[in-house]
Amino acid sequence: QIHHADFSQLLALVHIIRNELEQQRPGYLPLCNHLAESLLLFLLREGNFDLLHIQRGEKDCQIVHSYIERHFAEQISLDSLSALISLNKFHLSHIFKEYYGYSINNHLQSCRIREATRLLRETKLSTTEIGRMVGFNTPCHFNTVFREHMKTTPAAYRKANQKA
Repeated sequence: QIHHADFSQLLALVHIIRNELEQQRPGYLPLCNHLAESLLLFLLREGNFDLLHIQRGEKDCQIVHSYIERHFAEQISLDSLSALISLNKFHLSHIFKEYYGYSINNHLQSCRIREATRLLRETKLSTTEIGRMVGFNTPCHFNTVFREHMKTTPAAYRKANQKA
């Protein structure tokens, strides 16, 4: 149940969001996101805060997941990811694994290996160059992780899968 005064405030927020979405002035998306989160917080204030905690965790996990998908070739650390969303790195590791069913490191390696397999099939770059391009510091580490994920070496994978 929402009191009349509270309802008026909520309705005002909804109108602001609608106007921002219609007018699309600079910065409208972050503003709408912020206002929508404020609206949700207001509605959940008297309700179940566990739901809010779960939604925050899901949002944080999705941000980290998406960031890794876009930046896998860069040097990514758990510290940098936790700073990205202002969350303790141990808590982030725990909720990410709980949400996706695999670790942050496994996701990072999977993104790197996925791109490496594409490059092995479609280019003539050396395996050392490919390993470096997808974010591995040494050829040895690239070969080890590739073998763990693909059950074969990069060279053998290329030989079996390279396009003519």
